[in-house]
Amino acid sequence: MKKENNRIAIPFFRRMRFRLTVSFLIPVVFIILLGFASYQKASAGIVASYEESVDQTMRMMNQYMALVFDTVQINYKGYLEDETLSPFYKGVYDADPIQSITIPKNATTDLRAAVTKDNMVAAVHFISDKQVITTSKASGEKLYTAYAATGQGEMIKNDKFRFFLFGNSNETDEMLGMDSSKYGARIVRHLNGSNTILAVDINKKAIDDALSSLNGGDNSYTSFITCDGTEYTISASGEAMPTLFADTEFYQKALTAEELSGSEYVTYQDTGYLFLYSKIDGRDATICALIPQENITARVADIKQITIFLVLAASIIAILLGMIVAGKYGKAISDMVKKLKKIGTGDLTVKISSRRKDEFMLLASGISDMVSNMKELISKVTDTSEELTIAARRVSDSSQTFMETSDGIKNAISEIETGTSRLDIDSADCLTQMDSLSEKITVVSENAENISGLTDEAGAAIGDGISSMEVLNKSASSTTQVTAQVIDAVQILEEKSKSIGQIIQTINDIAEETTLLSLNASIEAARAGEAGKGFAVVAEQIKKLADESMDSAAEIEKIVDEIVEGTGQVVEVAKEAENIVKTQEDAV
Repeated sequence: MKKENNRIAIPFFRRMRFRLTVSFLIPVVFIILLGFASYQKASAGIVASYEESVDQTMRMMNQYMALVFDTVQINYKGYLEDETLSPFYKGVYDADPIQSITIPKNATTDLRAAVTKDNMVAAVHFISDKQVITTSKASGEKLYTAYAATGQGEMIKNDKFRFFLFGNSNETDEMLGMDSSKYGARIVRHLNGSNTILAVDINKKAIDDALSSLNGGDNSYTSFITCDGTEYTISASGEAMPTLFADTEFYQKALTAEELSGSEYVTYQDTGYLFLYSKIDGRDATICALIPQENITARVADIKQITIFLVLAASIIAILLGMIVAGKYGKAISDMVKKLKKIGTGDLTVKISSRRKDEFMLLASGISDMVSNMKELISKVTDTSEELTIAARRVSDSSQTFMETSDGIKNAISEIETGTSRLDIDSADCLTQMDSLSEKITVVSENAENISGLTDEAGAAIGDGISSMEVLNKSASSTTQVTAQVIDAVQILEEKSKSIGQIIQTINDIAEETTLLSLNASIEAARAGEAGKGFAVVAEQIKKLADESMDSAAEIEKIVDEIVEGTGQVVEVAKEAENIVKTQEDAV
């Protein structure tokens, strides 16, 4: 992060809006993944279900067509064993002209009645070179020979005991009076013991109904392919189509497959298709279908569109919600930051509030309480500062008084030192004079002792003695005066020592008052908390100074007491010396 214009520039990827939007996008990503997985799962399920449904339809179609063919075969198989038709075509009634006319006529009437009742049959033919019995309008001769020359005829001749299922196309259809568009398939079998063929044309509608049951959508094709290679194909619109499957690789692969049914995705004419086939067991016929792959996926297109719509809607809603929520949170935080900056500059009149009913309301309330407490604390600090200022002034005054007192003590101590020095000097002089006086008294004593023995010399010595006594008298007077001066000086020193005691008492009073002021300052500093730590230090130093002053005053008082005591002793000695000198003066 860097500062721009006194504002902290937060990188975009660290901003709350980006993180909230990303947080909302994370479930969106999972929603997208879920939608994609759901679509894939649904698509695979629907495709599989569709494939299974189509395969089942193919099977039902197979069963239906097999049922149609089996029913037709059963219904018309009896004509092959008819008691009159079979002998007729074997030549039993050739010699009987009446039977030769009646049997074909009755058989035709009977067959037409059966075809009229049977919706699954379009026509029935007994094809022979001898005489054709048909429900249609046949024309031409030697129809058997003509039919036997076709591909279908060749297959019949090779297996005269089997019912063959052929397509709706043969070279003899025109001779038989049939239009290939009028029927859908033909069941054919050779009549044993004669050159006669039974052909039953299956109604086209039965084939169309069966093939149309498979609805593969637009551009889908369903085909019925018989063993002779005839292909009957219809499109999704129900129209008949030309040959479609016969020449394709996937159809040839299906023919050689052992499975009776199957499916695979193939490409036909550059388009993807689902190819399905189902073989009609015992008929050598196959039902085939081509369904465009896009028709299958179209069935899940709605799910795809709905999934895409829901995913996009969820994404857009999540992004909008993330942006809206982040914007509201960002705006609330930005407003609070601006107001906090004003508070940080010392503007405690700022009011912080929030219309939100969430944690921001609690945050705004907490900040407001903090600002109120700050106001109250600053007010208390201001009051405490004023009290500390007054106390500091008192301490300053006390310090000034203490300094003046200390100067007085210093001057008094200097005077004491001067007086003590003078006292030492005067005492030394007094002792010197006392020694001299003692020597002189000794001399007088010796002279007095010698007076009695020196009566002879009294006359001469009296004059000298009178002179000496005069000198001694003067010395005694001087000694008396000096002693009186010493006593006066010592008494003055004693008075000044007592004055020093009074000064010491004043110092003690000042120290006690200073101690009380220091204690009050410490109490106020403790009330002020962090803001009063400086005053607490000052109060502690003042208390320490007061304690040291009291200790110094005690020492000074002790010294002064010793000086007073010594001075008293000196006064006593000086008074005794004065008395002695007076006595000596009187004696002299």
